[in-house]
Amino acid sequence: MSLCLPSVRGRVAGASLSPLVSSLFFVNFTPCFLRRMALLSSTSLSKSLPSSSVSSSCPSVSSPAEYVDWQRHLGADDPTETYRFSKWPIERGIVFFWSSLSIAFTNLKPVVPGHVLIIPKRVVPNFRDLAEEEVKDLFASACLVASLVVSKHKADSFSITLQDGRDSGQTVSHVHLHVLPRFQGDLERRPGVDREEQKPRTREDMAVEAAALREWMLQLSQKRESCI
Repeated sequence: MSLCLPSVRGRVAGASLSPLVSSLFFVNFTPCFLRRMALLSSTSLSKSLPSSSVSSSCPSVSSPAEYVDWQRHLGADDPTETYRFSKWPIERGIVFFWSSLSIAFTNLKPVVPGHVLIIPKRVVPNFRDLAEEEVKDLFASACLVASLVVSKHKADSFSITLQDGRDSGQTVSHVHLHVLPRFQGDLERRPGVDREEQKPRTREDMAVEAAALREWMLQLSQKRESCI
């Protein structure tokens, strides 16, 4: 599974892209990569993954998501923090993943089950205007969230999509990544991910899904702890 994005040249928010950020524009999402990503981004993601020794000492670990200490990303650090998606407030109940600079939350108009969104906490309309640390944190978070939804929905593929600018299909003026677990034939009749005609869900439905993802994160963390 891989993510390909256009190469980025020049500067982001006045700073050159680091080797880590540059490498994120073509990445292979293997278990080894997921472990390395969390370690490399330890300043923003709190050293989410243990060393590779876990895999050798714990034969019951069967997916990349089981390497992650998900409890570090459940938002217990600051329960008073508030968020917005462009001009719309985000209820804490629909958020399931927190890092220092990003959050992930359930989607009002999912095109497939498990379709979630990741945004920088700071409201920034366009990707090119993100600070370097925000870029690193956003994509490191995407790696972790992708492993989570793939594990939860028992998929073996996923898509990560960034639509930047009106002509790309972006409909909300806040940088956001779409993460979708994928199955054969799931989008044959529904191209695109920012679709105005998609029927919205209730906030209650979104909160139920977020709670289920948080519970899944706890279960995965407990399984990991039993192996350490």
